[in-house]
Amino acid sequence: MNMTSSMPMGIYGVAELAEPETGETVIVCPRRTVLMSEALARGYLMKGDKKCWITPLLKRVIAKQGDAVKTEIEGIYVNGVLVPNSMTKMTDSRGRELPRWCYDGLIPEHEYLLLTDNPRSFDGRYFGLTNRDEITHRAYPVLTFSWR
Repeated sequence: MNMTSSMPMGIYGVAELAEPETGETVIVCPRRTVLMSEALARGYLMKGDKKCWITPLLKRVIAKQGDAVKTEIEGIYVNGVLVPNSMTKMTDSRGRELPRWCYDGLIPEHEYLLLTDNPRSFDGRYFGLTNRDEITHRAYPVLTFSWR
């Protein structure tokens, strides 16, 4: 079940995942890094349990191995095409400075760029690439709704 505004709220099914494909929605348990710990402390992420130190994230695969990715002020380009709603915010809703991921190159093996359609989501715009071993499952919508 997703109750955050990063992706459509509702019930999602979960399936095993061989290799993530562009466009697929995936479930992620990111590594505990300084950046992710700060995101938890700021309330962007929620505390998890024994399986994952934070509540797993629901994100969409935007780019994978071999894709050309470039970050610019107006957003993220994948293979020369601007990804809609990919512009980073400079500050959060409380005026705190947000990190900004900068990249210009090909996505390496076993790495993925994960975003959502919500321009206020804490995703790859801020934490960068996600390794394959952090992606636990594929998710698919069963019953979703939006307040927007």
